[in-house]
Amino acid sequence: GWDTASSSAHWSEKNTVQKHDDEVHDWWGKNNRKWNLLIDQVAQLDEELKQDLEKLKPLTKHMDKSAIEWILTMKRGNELMQENDPAVLPIKYEELTSHPHKVLTEIFSFCELEYQERVVQYALNTLTVNKAKPSFHITEPFDSSFNNLMQKFSYKL
Repeated sequence: GWDTASSSAHWSEKNTVQKHDDEVHDWWGKNNRKWNLLIDQVAQLDEELKQDLEKLKPLTKHMDKSAIEWILTMKRGNELMQENDPAVLPIKYEELTSHPHKVLTEIFSFCELEYQERVVQYALNTLTVNKAKPSFHITEPFDSSFNNLMQKFSYKL
């Protein structure tokens, strides 16, 4: 949660591009296109977040937006896992970095792909266990949704 949200927020801050006077391109799309679609099409279906839709759209801090994106993504992923959707293979990043050979073998098998040592070697050379990112302030009332999910997935608050 903290790591993912921090990563996408940092990417957006670092890679924001102003084109012309009226165009901003960042993680949230051209002039917030991705953000607006996320709120209009996904958040409005979420029982918890739809009560505060009017507070979501005007959010401007990348960290807040990243936290909301993480909440919605994790909730949907969890729903699919609960449904035992055969098209979903849950993988925790921590597992991938701790046991890349084992996890990648599972992924190859799940995707019906031939095992590729080259991919495993690349992973062994590039994957690193990240230091946990520090927590950050999330605008209320969305902080409780974030914290509840962190606990549900056994992450430290």
